[in-house]
Amino acid sequence: MQGQAVAKACAVVAGLVVGGGLAVARPASAPPPPSATLEERPAVVAAHALPEVTPEPEEAVEAPLDRGPEYGGATPEERVTLERGYPKWTEGLSLPALHVEYRTEVEQHIQGLIQDAGRRRRVEEALKVSGRYAHLVLQILREYALPEDLVYVAFASSGFQPGAVSSRGDAGLWQLSPTEAVLHGLTVKPNYDERRDVELATRAVARRLADLHQKYGTWELALAAHHAGDATVSRVPDIGETTFWEVASGALPRSTREFVPLVIATAVVLKNQQAFQLGHVQPDAPVYPTRLQVPAGTDLSLLARAAGTSLDQIRALNPAILSEFVPSITRDLSVYVPSGSAGRARLLMAQVMSGYGADAMHRRVPSSFDWGRDELPRIAAPDPSPVVGGDPWLLPSLVAPPAVAAPAPAPAPAARAPEVPAAPTPAPRRAPKKQSDWADLASSAPEPGGR
Repeated sequence: MQGQAVAKACAVVAGLVVGGGLAVARPASAPPPPSATLEERPAVVAAHALPEVTPEPEEAVEAPLDRGPEYGGATPEERVTLERGYPKWTEGLSLPALHVEYRTEVEQHIQGLIQDAGRRRRVEEALKVSGRYAHLVLQILREYALPEDLVYVAFASSGFQPGAVSSRGDAGLWQLSPTEAVLHGLTVKPNYDERRDVELATRAVARRLADLHQKYGTWELALAAHHAGDATVSRVPDIGETTFWEVASGALPRSTREFVPLVIATAVVLKNQQAFQLGHVQPDAPVYPTRLQVPAGTDLSLLARAAGTSLDQIRALNPAILSEFVPSITRDLSVYVPSGSAGRARLLMAQVMSGYGADAMHRRVPSSFDWGRDELPRIAAPDPSPVVGGDPWLLPSLVAPPAVAAPAPAPAPAARAPEVPAAPTPAPRRAPKKQSDWADLASSAPEPGGR
């Protein structure tokens, strides 16, 4: 009897266990209690539950990139920067987003660009001229998903001058050699050099830099291969495991060893114009020309007349054309004209074969004469018939005839204007005189430590 009572009591207790706790016994007829919502436990322990750990000062590393404790995926040069941290001279400066190492060589070039009067003047001139084309270069770099700070390669290469030619024959905004230019699809001829075409050359360089960076993994080595040639850099032993700074001492030409830190220094200077007292330089207004299809052999001075601009402006917009006429190449060639005059140029160029410009006045004015603004000088034209209503660029076919033709009064005798001898036929335009680029200045600088 006693055993049965104990067993019954155990059964009752077992039935009252719910989820690890005891439930209160209730009569069978009582309504069930409302169900309770269980709150989730916090996923993390409260901050006060763990002791605060302060890293030792000597273990703290100031790193430009967050690559994790093992720097997984970082390039060799990025690992060096992550381990060393930024040098003292970079404090307070905006640094380029090229993931490069800021060494003493870079600091020395910064001091040279700012403290040397001649080089500082070149920096100011390049900054001023860059306003014309920088927007186009940045747009192309974005299209190829490249860092925009690569625009400073053009500064360090040519001072942002599309017509610059180095002492070794490299030309254009990016200072490409003829061989490299042809390999990347550009046309290089005595009368036409696409290395000087800002858009075409920038697209070729963007493709080239993207390929070189993918091949070598660092921007320093990519810039070195861009300057010295891919074949020169690829011959360096263990180039995949070696940084630029390790091979620069002997395996690369001196001009290349100076060019790479010069690019980085130029980027640092131009990204901190206020800090280096360059805020007073006002860049030129951006240029937005329009491409116009014109026949081969067209006189550039006639094109300037049709577009209502000057021959100097046409030459500035088309530095790739090295003659006085539109060259004939294996494909259709389009010429840049000011965007506001493209419609007028199309209309009047269509009349070229109909005798437009037969008076050859475009050959008898200075190259700076602006056909859209300047007043035509008193020049005796061989045939005044094409001049209508005092407008020297309109043909009779382009002027609406009058409703009623009134008889013209007899012309009064007028004094004969003195004849001006015809200007001699201009000689073919020669390539501009070679000028040293920033890389030439760098190659002639003394070795670090020799100052």
